[in-house]
Amino acid sequence: MPYEMPTVSDFKSQFTRDFMFGSDPTKVMDSDIVAAITQASMNVNDSLFDDQAQYAFAFNYLAAHYLVMNLRNSSQGLNGSFNWV
Repeated sequence: MPYEMPTVSDFKSQFTRDFMFGSDPTKVMDSDIVAAITQASMNVNDSLFDDQAQYAFAFNYLAAHYLVMNLRNSSQGLNGSFNWV
């Protein structure tokens, strides 16, 4: 049974104390979360979970992994200038 993919709001609710959310490039923007959710959606097997709650919890952790990797890559790449990650 396919589960409903978590939203940006779901992600922010699960990780309220773990990331600095905001609308400027020195914070985690909604577009960063959308990119991470997109990456996670390509790499999750929903048959591993018994219900929506388990799926959403694990999915958000996978998205958080991609978010951190994307932020680290962007801060260390050609245009990287932020040290907060």
